[in-house]
Amino acid sequence: MLGTAFSILIAPQILSADLRQDLRHLELLKTWPVKSSAVVRGELMWPGALITAIAWVLLAVAVLLSGQLLARVGLGWRMAAAAAIAIIAPALVFAQLTIHNGVALLFPAWVPLGDQRPRGLDAMGQRIIMFGATWILLVIMVLPAALAGVIVWIALGWFFGPVILIPAASVCAAVVAIEVLLATEALGPVYGRLELTAVERAE
Repeated sequence: MLGTAFSILIAPQILSADLRQDLRHLELLKTWPVKSSAVVRGELMWPGALITAIAWVLLAVAVLLSGQLLARVGLGWRMAAAAAIAIIAPALVFAQLTIHNGVALLFPAWVPLGDQRPRGLDAMGQRIIMFGATWILLVIMVLPAALAGVIVWIALGWFFGPVILIPAASVCAAVVAIEVLLATEALGPVYGRLELTAVERAE
């Protein structure tokens, strides 16, 4: 369970196999005959799919062991909760990756590119600010989706019992997916205007 939570909430910040690495090769990326917003979405796909797959595997292990750990919770609730988490997981992962890649495009000087790992108090403070800002933006993105899911749960929970967690999670994930799509469309022009000199290269 802890591994699943770590994969969903922390791994997107650690695994930077996206624009946070590839901006080092911006001169090559600019030669691709691909729409700017498609490049941004394409950069999210590999790390998002990998993290989601890891989270699903860990979630499956947690479900198998949940009979011993959560014996007082009914099987229906355990299975419904696991299905809801599986549905919401990619939405949360891609939301965080969108935020990180958006910051990399808007403030490339603030994001360590590739294997760069600046040290010192100023770098530590910068990472703390980025970590806090990421979580604030994630809450802002997820809040409307969470409200929509809660409305579905309250409206239909009396009729469907634990199964209602699945449609509520689906509504929540759909709202986040729309937000991610709109955000990547908005980041497309930012990527298109990004100058090669705006990205600092490691010595």
